[in-house]
Amino acid sequence: MNKEYIDLLCEGNLDLESAIKILRKSQAKIIIVVDDRKRLLGTLTDGDVRRGLLSGLNMQDSIDRFANLNPIFVTDKEILEKKNIFHDLEILHIPVINEEKKVVDILSSDLDEEGFVKHAVIMAGGFGKRLGDISKTIPKPMNKFEDKPLLEWIILDLIASGINKFYISVFYKKEIIKEYFKDGSQFGCEIVYLEEKEPIGTAGCLSLISDRNNPLLILNADLVTALDYKSLFNFHKKNNNSLTVSIRKHIVNIPFGVFDLEHETIKNLEEKPSRDYFINAGIYILEPELLDLVSPNTHMDMTELIEKLIADRIDISAFFLHERWIDVGIPEDLEFARTEFKKIK
Repeated sequence: MNKEYIDLLCEGNLDLESAIKILRKSQAKIIIVVDDRKRLLGTLTDGDVRRGLLSGLNMQDSIDRFANLNPIFVTDKEILEKKNIFHDLEILHIPVINEEKKVVDILSSDLDEEGFVKHAVIMAGGFGKRLGDISKTIPKPMNKFEDKPLLEWIILDLIASGINKFYISVFYKKEIIKEYFKDGSQFGCEIVYLEEKEPIGTAGCLSLISDRNNPLLILNADLVTALDYKSLFNFHKKNNNSLTVSIRKHIVNIPFGVFDLEHETIKNLEEKPSRDYFINAGIYILEPELLDLVSPNTHMDMTELIEKLIADRIDISAFFLHERWIDVGIPEDLEFARTEFKKIK
């Protein structure tokens, strides 16, 4: 019996914010949703959380609104004959219930959970103009956070998530980055530099990659985030699309009254409203066949590649990023990220 299942039981009225803290601490990465008598109601995984937030639910909503309320389960009398069930399903944990539907155990798969994304592209070639004087002496990703450059923290996070080969696109003050990271061997990885002769955009550098056989994690080098990259990898694999784009919610507060008009007639007034938008978080997973869409020595941004896929009716997955995320593109955000760094990491 797996006694750790007890820590995974949560009643359906628990708020999502509290549940996420439990998910982060749990090695199983699943919550078993029960009623007040410990009877099975459903299961909650990282994917359920992101789908719910994407649909408009929020952190204060109860987890029974996010959970899969039709979970796969086995009875305590079926355990022996169901040992091979994981080989037929894309799940790693299954609750075990008794005849009263109370959860009494959890079955866990012994299948390999290792991530399938092994290569990453880090876009570090920008001028960092929005940082003003800060970027006159060093490239933006080399700004220090505690005792290390931001780019080093990003690489270490990704190594911990299973990445073993990095492509770093460089242009502005590239010698500083190359001298610091060299071939990556001192960090236990391989680093290949995508050296642009002139800026060719956030997607243009992908044309410099010769290996066309592996999916790629692509991200900006100016992000501080608590994202669990393995959750992103698993999401991409499960959705089986050519491109996954990480998105997050951004709230715009309008400090004025807003009118709804019908021709010249005012039909409604909304005082100082807020608007929610889904914004690009600058983190992607791309299947290698899409590299052929990026022409050599041609300027192309990731947004242009996304627009092309939309026009060609190629499905793109949206991965909702609810974790802490800061773009350090301006001095104020850089300093804020430094003060929040320990909390995020």
